[in-house]
Amino acid sequence: MMRLNRLLEILVLLIALIGVIPLYPHLEPLPRVILPTAAIAGLILQRKGIRPPASLFTAVSLLLFLFYALRFGRDNVVVPAANLLAIFLAVRLAGERSNRAYLQTCALALFCLAASTLFSLSPLFLVALVMLLVLIVSALVLLTFNETDPLLALSRPELATLGKVIACSGGASLLLMLFFFAILPRTQIPLWDTMPGQGRKASGLSDRVQPGSTTAIEAGRGIVFRAAMAPLDSQQLYWRAVVFNRYSAGAWVRQPPPPGEESIRPRGAPVRQAIFPEAGKLPYLPGINVTARISGVRSTTAGDLVTTSPAVTRRRTTYEAFSAPGDTLALRRPIDRPFYLRLPKDLPPRLAAAAAKIGRTGRTDQERLSLARELFRSLDLRYATRNLPTGSNSLDLFLFDRKQGYCEFFASSLALIMRGAGVPSRVVGGYYGGNYNELGGYYVITDELAHAWTEIYLEGKGWVTVDPSTWASGFAELGNERNRSLSRRLATMADTLNYYWELAVITYDLERQLQLVNRAGEQMHRLTMPKNLRRNGLVAVLAVAAISIVVLLARRRRLSPEERLLRQFVALVEPGGEMPPETGILELATRMEDPRAIRFAMLYSSAVYHDRPLGREERRELSSLLKALRKDRRRS
Repeated sequence: MMRLNRLLEILVLLIALIGVIPLYPHLEPLPRVILPTAAIAGLILQRKGIRPPASLFTAVSLLLFLFYALRFGRDNVVVPAANLLAIFLAVRLAGERSNRAYLQTCALALFCLAASTLFSLSPLFLVALVMLLVLIVSALVLLTFNETDPLLALSRPELATLGKVIACSGGASLLLMLFFFAILPRTQIPLWDTMPGQGRKASGLSDRVQPGSTTAIEAGRGIVFRAAMAPLDSQQLYWRAVVFNRYSAGAWVRQPPPPGEESIRPRGAPVRQAIFPEAGKLPYLPGINVTARISGVRSTTAGDLVTTSPAVTRRRTTYEAFSAPGDTLALRRPIDRPFYLRLPKDLPPRLAAAAAKIGRTGRTDQERLSLARELFRSLDLRYATRNLPTGSNSLDLFLFDRKQGYCEFFASSLALIMRGAGVPSRVVGGYYGGNYNELGGYYVITDELAHAWTEIYLEGKGWVTVDPSTWASGFAELGNERNRSLSRRLATMADTLNYYWELAVITYDLERQLQLVNRAGEQMHRLTMPKNLRRNGLVAVLAVAAISIVVLLARRRRLSPEERLLRQFVALVEPGGEMPPETGILELATRMEDPRAIRFAMLYSSAVYHDRPLGREERRELSSLLKALRKDRRRS
């Protein structure tokens, strides 16, 4: 036997624990300490029978509320509210154990789980939600019994029966949850993205390329986007995002391309990528170089095929990119050469001298590019992210003194040398590489894969992709290290759950709902009715009806002799043959004003109401009494 109140207490503690787990990492130190302390203190006080006054908990709640209320502000709403919810839950766990308190604890646990979505919405939320759903249904069922008898104890068979009831209720709730998730409309902008102070960090890709601004690069490993597609050769994994076309004050920045510049979208067998970007501050939509078309999201594409969309800065979304992998971007008409040859006056001196020499030596732009390649390789440069040169002459120091740097140094130096030699050039920002998830069939692109390379304009060809980082020693090893890292591969496999979570839940918005409805409508219009469908349908309906009747008759419970006798007796008294509510058999017999009816009721009650079956002689006498009563009723 198990006491019901003990089982209820365990359930409520589990509900509180599961509700607060997703929120716990985002809490401040004070509620992090108070929560487990209050739970343990509540258990100890309950075991010892100590009941602190309710006024004490009310005073503590008011003080903590005032403490966090003073921290509320226009730019600070979510954090104080979440911490306050956790504090209230802690106070409730340390307080009294009553049905009202249990209900409040369940409600606060749900609020804490909902508050966790203001910080992140991971698959852990779904697991916690399903567990809370089952446990809260269980607690509500137990509270119903506990309200009637607080000292009730249940045996093992009773617990099994109760478990079946809870399982059926929880299963029905889950089905309803899935149904409403599929059909209910939803906002295009998640609530937590509209809260002040909830902006997300930018990815490794910046809105400017500024070599020499720091001595070391600390690349993060946060996910920038996922791209569902077939695997490609590693040399084709250049994700083109943004073009920087002006060099000023030691940094490459983006200006609108010259009016009239129009790129020819590449043709050929397209590589389709379904891309799921994380919401961030940069509005660029990356795709495999070179991207011919982007669909699925409202966007704007400039003449240099840089596509932007404000949607990716507000919410998680998805789009499709169709690319023709290659290294050349053709144009419909000649470019504005002065725009792409513009140089600052304070160009690093040794870099400027090298550019001038290449410009004098090379007779064509192709020859000048070849000379620049030879220069980089002759300098024996090394790819590195530590001990980087800084200052206004950082590119000079990189090429001729330190001889080590990362992609921004290589791309900036080559672009400036080409411009100094009279060859139009620009810097491209994006990502290189990717960790392919074989299980999910998609690439994972992280912050550390942010990369910069150069595009050189060659007459008769167009913009040609050149990555000078590949001319350095150490770059190939860096890529192999990324792919070989066991921890990275394990993390990529674990990311499969997040991918399907975002695919099925996060990006399931009103637009996708409408697409499903339209697709279903199209399928209905395409249905054709066979000639013999009406005849076969009628036969099928009749067959199903016949089988249903047979099953119902087969499953119909046979009445016991006692039940048959009682029904026959009630039919003599009540026209409908149904026992009136709150009416006993003796009361019915009294209405007939016949000693035989009273004898029938007394004999029937002496057996059935004392939990014993009627004997043979008793059944025979009762049948005789019924026969006589029925005969008199027909005469009258």
